[in-house]
Amino acid sequence: MRQQNLRAVMMLVLGALCWVPGVGAEPYLALYGGYSLVSNTDLTADVTFSGAPRLDPNLNVVSTTLAARGVSLTTNVRDSAVFGGKIGYWFDFFPFVGAELDISTFSPDITVPSQRLGNTGFNIGPFQGSVPVGNAFKFNVSVVDIGVDIMGRYPLLKGPSFPRGRLQPYIGVGPALFITSIEDTRPDSNVNSLGSKTLTFGGFQVLGGVKFFLLKNLSLFAEYKFTYFTADLSGVPRGGTNQASGGVANFSLSATQNIDASHFYGGLAYHFY
Repeated sequence: MRQQNLRAVMMLVLGALCWVPGVGAEPYLALYGGYSLVSNTDLTADVTFSGAPRLDPNLNVVSTTLAARGVSLTTNVRDSAVFGGKIGYWFDFFPFVGAELDISTFSPDITVPSQRLGNTGFNIGPFQGSVPVGNAFKFNVSVVDIGVDIMGRYPLLKGPSFPRGRLQPYIGVGPALFITSIEDTRPDSNVNSLGSKTLTFGGFQVLGGVKFFLLKNLSLFAEYKFTYFTADLSGVPRGGTNQASGGVANFSLSATQNIDASHFYGGLAYHFY
């Protein structure tokens, strides 16, 4: 329901972006590139796999299920390059306010090292034939960030050639959709593979930057953007041998992780007026 509401808000703002007031506006297009620093946030997980068989009071052999629920697993999240583009408007009837559609992509690959599952007394990974020793999981992650921002700016260094200001610091905030492709680095033939999937998660972004106009219509800008969303890394493989538990395990993982990223980048924008 929250994602449906978020999409509805974004559609309304996109509609506003496509409407140009009769009094005129200042539309612009921009391209940028830079680097993303991603926080090593914990992965919150429910981990379940079967343990060694045991005998019940009637001497029947029954299986044992080992489970650790609500544990926090340490992760290493890779920093990456970020690339993107924007389309937006500054409105002349209220020149300090605008709106923009911002689309970018980055790759916060996630590694989950082998570690103890809290105070449960057993470990997670490494698994047979899965990943290099020391890692329980490794995911290739690719994110497309589609954000709609409400913008504010303050014009500085005004003059006849630059009536809107040659130097323009600005800020923005808005909701975002994060189209996220998650792939277990182990092949599908591996019994412990969690497979791959592409899902869309709701989140938000906050940004700030400054533009300097090289020409009347062409500006150079530097920008910082913070993005936040929660990714679902759950998966249920077909079963396999868990070396830590010492037995054959039908292993499953139900997990989510917050993706907090700080993006630093610069680019060029062309303004139509």
